[in-house]
Amino acid sequence: MSDGTYRRPGVYLEERLQQQPTQSGSATAVGVFAGVTPKGPPLEATAVASWSDFVAKFGGFDQVNVTDGGNDSVLVSYLPYAVFNYYQNGGRLAYIVRVIPTTAQGAVATVQTDDGATTPVDSFVINANGVGTWANAADGGLSVAIAHQATSPAPESATIMTLQVLQGADGRVLETFTNLSMTGVQGTRAIVPAINDPVSGSRYIELVAAASPTAPAPAAAVYDLAGGVDPGTPTGSDLCGQDVTDAMRQIDSPLVVSFQPYRKQDGTIVMPQASSGVEAALNSNGRTDCFLVWDGNPEANITGTYTADIEALAASIGTADSYSAVYAPWVVTPDPAHAGATITVPPSGSVQGMIARIDATVGPWRTPAGLPAVLSTAVKAEVKFTDTDQGELNAKNINVIRAVPGSGICVMGGRTRKLYGPDRYVAARRTLIYIEEALKLNTQWAVFENNDSRLWSSLRNTAQNILQPVWEANGLAGATAAEAYYVRCDATINTPQVVQSGEVRMEVGVALQYPAEFIVIRVSQFDSGVSLANEIVAA
Repeated sequence: MSDGTYRRPGVYLEERLQQQPTQSGSATAVGVFAGVTPKGPPLEATAVASWSDFVAKFGGFDQVNVTDGGNDSVLVSYLPYAVFNYYQNGGRLAYIVRVIPTTAQGAVATVQTDDGATTPVDSFVINANGVGTWANAADGGLSVAIAHQATSPAPESATIMTLQVLQGADGRVLETFTNLSMTGVQGTRAIVPAINDPVSGSRYIELVAAASPTAPAPAAAVYDLAGGVDPGTPTGSDLCGQDVTDAMRQIDSPLVVSFQPYRKQDGTIVMPQASSGVEAALNSNGRTDCFLVWDGNPEANITGTYTADIEALAASIGTADSYSAVYAPWVVTPDPAHAGATITVPPSGSVQGMIARIDATVGPWRTPAGLPAVLSTAVKAEVKFTDTDQGELNAKNINVIRAVPGSGICVMGGRTRKLYGPDRYVAARRTLIYIEEALKLNTQWAVFENNDSRLWSSLRNTAQNILQPVWEANGLAGATAAEAYYVRCDATINTPQVVQSGEVRMEVGVALQYPAEFIVIRVSQFDSGVSLANEIVAA
């Protein structure tokens, strides 16, 4: 560290710690999807960074085997289509919660030592990464081959091994791990932690040590996994039940959530049970950063008119809070699981991807609706609403998806379920989530600092550094910064009683933007001094 006196020509390095780090909020929405999958950890929020990552961890478009009324059955899940469309529309990181109604059995295999004993000792147990019959070797699932590479020099004389994860009767190699030993001696890797490593370990299996880590190496052989049992068929309430929302609440990031339906073997489409209780379960105990995207029913599930059905669904969610929005109808997309075919799917996956795309390119303060809100994978809407239908649904805060000539299939509504106030718009609610998250992240440094005017000034500067860029990006209303926001953190609210209680209080006010939801154009014709006027409403 220099004392500030520079005499010799050259380069001087000075290191200074930044006492008040300035970060931005989470610019990109994190999509969270719950539904049934062929495999994967149950009722646990698992991150997937890409479509190929989802396929490896949850099985992609593979059939979903379940038991239904005691009989084996196959489901068609809309979750893989939602995830695929999420990435196709601009989504990035996502989390998946696999829904199963009861605890099912995962396939296992026991690996025994190779010490010549009459009764071999178990070295470890191989567990499939997820329940169900998908991993049973007899059903074309998994086998694990262990081979001995070499023996390390004395005094350890440990067996160095190779482990391969195989699939199917032909033994297709999925993964290979080399340079393994039971204890990790002489530069080798201990086999159990190496296979279970969350980053570089196996995506298909995990090992559970069943004996002392100093046990002899397992016998070189191929071990077939067996005993996997498929889960039961989840109900509509299972798809968004307490176990599911509890798993989502473990994700430490602002979320845009959807619950995906599935189609039973008899053609019945089971929808999640939408209600305000799900919204309350996610945004509870101090958490207020989860935004829910609800799908309307498919046309096959409607007995009356579509508008009446979607209005009834929206009514079940309620209009008290602004943390959810309803989108309808379903959309027709190319079927990535069957080349040349199309499939009708819920719009939520595409909507979540579109929201993430607009977040990344503009910001959460841009309403995710209008011509920029095109659903790039959709080729048509399942139901074609008239202008009158759209007007009635929009008045009840239901976001309609329609074909727009020259643009494609677009979301033409940007309202939450709340019927009044600026946060009745999706962009306003998500702007508040963005600001609140940024304030929470950037004020962590202040915990246990001395509670005086210097701390208050630093907190005001931190808040202003967050809000100023939002206003400059047109995220807040007001011709000047003073009209757009204010920050108060001083002695007027931090009284001696407040300070003595160990608290510091800061008040932040923001002027939220209203979207131009209706464009009214007045066209006038002048003829011999007579004015004839018409109004054109572009919405």
